Amino acid sequence: MYYWPELNMTADPVITIVDGPSAFFEEQLKLQQGNCIGLLRIARLVDETTRTFRIQPPDGSDLRELDRASFIDKQICARSNDYASISEHVRLNFTEFIDQIEPQLVLLHNPPKHIREQVISSFNQVNTITYDYPEISEENLTELSESFPDKVLGQERSLDGLLAAFQTMIDMNDNKPLVLLFLGPSGVGKTETAKLISTILGGTLLRKQFSMFQNNSFASYLFGGELSEDSFGHDLLDRTSNVILLDEFDKANAVFHSAFYQLFDEGEFVERNYRVNVKRAIIICTSNYTSSDEARSKLGDPIYSRFDAIVPFGPLPVQAIHRMIETMVQERFDKLTAEQSRRLDKTEIVNTLQSQSSQFHNARYLRSFINDYISLLRIQLRSISITKTTEKS
Repeated sequence: MYYWPELNMTADPVITIVDGPSAFFEEQLKLQQGNCIGLLRIARLVDETTRTFRIQPPDGSDLRELDRASFIDKQICARSNDYASISEHVRLNFTEFIDQIEPQLVLLHNPPKHIREQVISSFNQVNTITYDYPEISEENLTELSESFPDKVLGQERSLDGLLAAFQTMIDMNDNKPLVLLFLGPSGVGKTETAKLISTILGGTLLRKQFSMFQNNSFASYLFGGELSEDSFGHDLLDRTSNVILLDEFDKANAVFHSAFYQLFDEGEFVERNYRVNVKRAIIICTSNYTSSDEARSKLGDPIYSRFDAIVPFGPLPVQAIHRMIETMVQERFDKLTAEQSRRLDKTEIVNTLQSQSSQFHNARYLRSFINDYISLLRIQLRSISITKTTEKS
């Protein structure tokens, strides 16, 4: 439990920096006494009274005016998306802006590093509250061991590598993040494993699909562009999970690997606008490489040497495919009405698909095939029914 500092009437306001997800910031707001006035509303009033500071709401909405006397010696707050909506002049002269407002308490949610540095160097009463991300524990390893075989089929050898890496992380007890490289063909459980680990630890997995970044926007996203643009640093600050998935890491151009050196080595990510601490996080990079040698050859030693463990995922065995077929067919039947289900022979469908299991090597393809197969059966049954009805008439 965090106790807010006692407010006083000194020249300096109390500045509280809150690092973490939005829900955590809202929780901190509830702990304070009194109402917090939004930064955007105050900036609008200052703009109207001085014509020096200009507010640029991203949605173009009109902000309700405030009487200046209503916020002097009061409390103001800035949410993580507010900074992009105030003018550059305000951001560059943020401490002067605060001095002009004369508040008692200022709450800053995930402020950009130039605003953070300004307030730390200019005010005497600055404190920071940081979201406490859950860390892997012995109990988590037990839960992973028990749930993995049912959630990720046919990859028992991968589980051994995961448990060994997590046990080392627990035993070493240093601040470095655990950086894992998952190898193996598409659709065999790599992404599902990352989701399972995140579920066990808690929070929503932060997943970035690197195959989606094949243009210049990726550089801006990684290294930081305009404050109003999406960025990896901002996403890291606002995450709720301590598991970070860099999906299809092998699809990123090698020119971008340098952006991850400090992150993988020290647990700190620095870009143009943000500096983020991700110590003790679990960073999972997936790839379609078939071996460690191939991964090392294609990625290069500078980035490959920064992985703490290489976890291979093999092709799906027949037994696993058979279980997937049973599960996926049942999931599709669960979507049907009782009448629709009665018109289909589930056992026959499962047996037919299992007899063709040698053609399935990818769980995503298998699910799509099963859905299409059952849909075609339903269409055929509907056509037969219509034909019979027509003949009778």
